[in-house]
Amino acid sequence: MKTVGIIGGSGFIGSFNTQKFLNEGYQVKVSTTDLSKKEKYEHLLSLKNAENLEIAQLDVENKQELLDFFERL
Repeated sequence: MKTVGIIGGSGFIGSFNTQKFLNEGYQVKVSTTDLSKKEKYEHLLSLKNAENLEIAQLDVENKQELLDFFERL
């Protein structure tokens, strides 16, 4: 299964991209700035094929976290 990483995948437009990739059979990794703020991304958990979804915490200003996010795809 192919994997895609989406920064901002829980936002308005990002949610559509997330669903598109899930529908096409991808494993989808979506970033969030704070895992404790579930209200920001919990809508993604009810998407079709959400069993292929991973939510990961990411500070995009932290270069190492950004590299780690994409290395583990």
